[in-house]
Amino acid sequence: MTVRPLRTPSQDTVQLRVIAGRDRMRPFRTLLWALYTLAAVAAFLAFIYLRTAVDEAIFRINEIEDRIAYEQARRHHLQLEKIRLESPSEIVPIAEQMLGLVLPDDVVPVVSDPVAGAPVVEGFSETGVPRTDPVRSEG
Repeated sequence: MTVRPLRTPSQDTVQLRVIAGRDRMRPFRTLLWALYTLAAVAAFLAFIYLRTAVDEAIFRINEIEDRIAYEQARRHHLQLEKIRLESPSEIVPIAEQMLGLVLPDDVVPVVSDPVAGAPVVEGFSETGVPRTDPVRSEG
């Protein structure tokens, strides 16, 4: 087998040389990478901020609900205390001991001048004086 000799370029032809060119997309890729990184960091920080804000709002809501429950229980307790203190069984001993008051044997109604058109209470006349005679209803 015979081998052919390699062709060598002749001196007559123009010599080509390789010039190292710049990658035109490289600055754009770097800027794009930086923007994506910045967006990812911003999104992460926004998520942390929003999570903290939501947790803080939930904490405040729970605090307010606890205060509402406490105040409702306190209101109920005060209503029971008011009912107890308004009962005659509580007032009479205090009035007798501390103030020297006693219940009267007879009750005298206090009546003001009659008002025109005011309803007449059963057992009283139009002038507000208690009736001694039985009232008969007409009908």
